[in-house]
Amino acid sequence: MKNLFIKFGNYPIVNKAHKMCCEIHEGQSRKEGCPYENHPIRVYDMVCKLSLPVEFSLGALLHDAIEKGKRGEKRITLEEVKKEFGGEILSGVDFMTRDMNYEKKLEAIIKEKPLWLFIRLADSKDNFETPDLFNSVGSRTKKIKEAARLIKIIEDLNLDTNEARRVFLSELKSKIEFLKTFSCLKN
Repeated sequence: MKNLFIKFGNYPIVNKAHKMCCEIHEGQSRKEGCPYENHPIRVYDMVCKLSLPVEFSLGALLHDAIEKGKRGEKRITLEEVKKEFGGEILSGVDFMTRDMNYEKKLEAIIKEKPLWLFIRLADSKDNFETPDLFNSVGSRTKKIKEAARLIKIIEDLNLDTNEARRVFLSELKSKIEFLKTFSCLKN
């Protein structure tokens, strides 16, 4: 997907984020064997359809930068993201990074930039549709619960303000219900 045409071609910053995404995930693979950069690009594609400001497209491309991204043997840092893309992107990328402060980050993001929740949901949706997730019932159950919780937060905050977002949430709810049923059958 390195030669993927970026929909926001008029935004050089998005092309820069796409280039960084491919660079920092180069040589990495997901468990199902696909190049790792395909995952943030799929998340980006979902986010582009939700009529969000361009900063969220950047966040979608860079959402795994801290957790998975490397330059050589060195991990990418929040400071590097801030230097290249600024503080607006930094807070979202930090929110997307899984660590022990998730609940505090969630509270802060709800207050400051709740639309970042859509990137987390797009990430979950892509993970639901990835075959390796089906190998781990515990991981799948955790993702399902997190996604259902985020959907409720989004609806409670009335962030489903356009048709694209409502359709996205509706499709994700259906996927969650299917996965819950599948999980019950597998246990």
